[in-house]
Amino acid sequence: MRPEALEARRAIEALRSGVPSRAVVEQLGTTHTAVEDAFRTALEQVKAGESAEPVGCVAPFGQGKTHLIIHLRALAEREGFATSHVVVSPETPLGNPVAVLSEICRNASVEGRVGDALSELHPSARTNTREWAELRLWAREAGITQRFQALMYLFEELTADVDFLVRILEDIQGKPISQADIRRQLKALGQSSAYDLRGTPRKAALAPQRIRVLARWFRAFGRHGLIVFFDELERLGSFSAKQRMAAYEQVAWWCETAREEGAALLPVWFSTHDLDIVRDRDLTAIRTAIWDDVPPDAARSSMRQLLSQSPRWRGWEALSRLQPLDPLTREELRALQARMAELYERAYGMDGLADLQVQYQPDTVRQEIRRWIAYWDMQRLYSDYVPDIRVGEVETIIEDEWNDEFVTTTDED
Repeated sequence: MRPEALEARRAIEALRSGVPSRAVVEQLGTTHTAVEDAFRTALEQVKAGESAEPVGCVAPFGQGKTHLIIHLRALAEREGFATSHVVVSPETPLGNPVAVLSEICRNASVEGRVGDALSELHPSARTNTREWAELRLWAREAGITQRFQALMYLFEELTADVDFLVRILEDIQGKPISQADIRRQLKALGQSSAYDLRGTPRKAALAPQRIRVLARWFRAFGRHGLIVFFDELERLGSFSAKQRMAAYEQVAWWCETAREEGAALLPVWFSTHDLDIVRDRDLTAIRTAIWDDVPPDAARSSMRQLLSQSPRWRGWEALSRLQPLDPLTREELRALQARMAELYERAYGMDGLADLQVQYQPDTVRQEIRRWIAYWDMQRLYSDYVPDIRVGEVETIIEDEWNDEFVTTTDED
């Protein structure tokens, strides 16, 4: 079997099972060009070291969000970025930066490399570059805790100690080296008094700094930065009120960090419309908490000014600006079907597949694609079969629980 036919079959089987894959994305691309254009603009801003506005999308289940995430992630990696994918869940609550950092590092990837993204880039990385010098300078000027400044110094000096270099990379990704080990290495290099490690914040407080350092470290290792895709934000609805408030604060932190010049970091938000229900439920609670925090004897400013000072509100507002994914038009569905037919023909060496009528705004695009594949399977396997489709009235018999009688109804009732 030819390699291109094998790849096409893998894509078809992924679509048949309803699970998008990179093979599918490479074959079909995306019809959501407006989102792709906004994403490309944000990538160019991050690449140029400029302030970038986060990108976000909201759509019903089955309308292609997962497909779009895979497409945008592959696009970012081709453009020279590291990427990661974080699914909001009880194990990874958005308001817990330690858990989020762990998930980012677990799922981080770069084009053409398999495994731990930062470690995979390490063998080809150099510390005598402009990007590395910018990282060291930024750490000093941005007030990053001296623990990380010390680790950057040790990474530059201990080039022969590969094991310790790996431990430094692990520390940046959330697996701390003990303070004693850092001091011991600094002392051996005659730099024990150069960095003040006293008062280093606890692990939870260090997580946001680690995320900022990680993004810029990727840039120092030859990538333009880190793009993080947050998926299933609607699952915030299953969290406690306290956890949701913490999540809104973290959303605000991510957005504000992305707007820093040279941040090398961009969050991309994805959710279903169920997130609107969660947000509506929390609106009153956020407003009330902000108003109650104002001392009674203080001069109360306007509510808008008070809201703008609240990270919870800024995060809540950021999630209100997610861009809806428009349903595909008939023309877009026909274009998608044409690409699907070409893919199916390449997979099975067929010609002249049936040109099927597309449904206008189907329940889900996923179901519509699977319907096309089922038709073409019948054409391929049973070319002489002609379906006999009849439309008739369906009679429904419902058992009444209260009097054990049977009630007969029809769809017309």
